[in-house]
Amino acid sequence: SISMTPWLTFLHLLAASAGPAAEYLSEDFFPGFHILERVDGDRFNVYARGQAKGVPPTIDLTGLTFAAAQQRLESYLKIKPREMLQLPMALFTSQGEQVLDLAGHSLLFLI
Repeated sequence: SISMTPWLTFLHLLAASAGPAAEYLSEDFFPGFHILERVDGDRFNVYARGQAKGVPPTIDLTGLTFAAAQQRLESYLKIKPREMLQLPMALFTSQGEQVLDLAGHSLLFLI
């Protein structure tokens, strides 16, 4: 009998790479650059350092304020604590507009 696991993994990867983040993903990594792709509600696939590596982990930001969501993302991505006078991380749309609310965005860039 043929194992379906490799095929299911392939199909999941194909589906994940077909989302709105696909055109921005790279095999190289970019420190300080992360891509968030909405799965549903306030759950996002997380492409750390902009890399397309396997099936992306998903982070659930449901019910969090924007500030709490930022803190959860910083913790999840192991972003070092800010130094004095260092700006906090920010989220942007693909058009470069800064985002202050997660609602309505299918793709976000965390820098």
